[in-house]
Amino acid sequence: MLADHTDIVVNKIVGGALVVENRSKGRTYARVAIKVENGKVASKAATIVDPLGLHTALLACDGGVCACPATPCPATFTCTTAARPDLGKCQKQEITPDAAGDALIKTYKDQLSTKFDVKIGTAADLFPRGPYPLTTDPAVERIKETPNGDLVADALLDAYKTTDSAQISFTNGGGIRDSLPAKDYAPKATSFVRPPALAPWDIMVGDATSVLRFNNSTIVRKIKGQLLWQVLEFSVAKLRAPDGRFLHIAGFA
Repeated sequence: MLADHTDIVVNKIVGGALVVENRSKGRTYARVAIKVENGKVASKAATIVDPLGLHTALLACDGGVCACPATPCPATFTCTTAARPDLGKCQKQEITPDAAGDALIKTYKDQLSTKFDVKIGTAADLFPRGPYPLTTDPAVERIKETPNGDLVADALLDAYKTTDSAQISFTNGGGIRDSLPAKDYAPKATSFVRPPALAPWDIMVGDATSVLRFNNSTIVRKIKGQLLWQVLEFSVAKLRAPDGRFLHIAGFA
């Protein structure tokens, strides 16, 4: 079985089956070797490969954030930051990146920047979400109503109430994957107002695509009240445990 989603590495035999799972976002991949003799599987094995060779020193920071540079980095590790200079990770590069590959990727990143770095609004406060993958705290939008979830649901209703006569809307918490402003997106241009600067902050196309990153389709249709009731019951069926099915709603209570 080959899988990926939970951002953990699995490479083992379970009940005679080879089970392999990789880190998310292409962080690792697997080389799988299967030998077949006389129509039967004679051997099977997998090797997990980290193409970046990028290793994080502290497990608590791997896939999350840690204070940087306040968190001392071990020898040979460097404190690296992304969108916010007050947060970062202690990392080291163990493999030299391929120059031609880096140049190719930069071409596409530059093209994306022209589309993502377009201002679409401002935010006077942070629209947060919980950490994911789940650590010590649940992803808040998976257990209760949040401003971020309400904003998405309200935006959907506003977008379709005129053109398609939509009266209500709902969206699942599991589809909300970032705060607003987004932590996983940083404009290439430095002229925009972004954290850690004081609000109001500039909100960009890149923020919206980071919050709603799956290109999900919006469907407008008529449903009966009985079906709506069933949908809402399903939405909260696993509370108090966090679950991606939890709905954020607009236009009704």
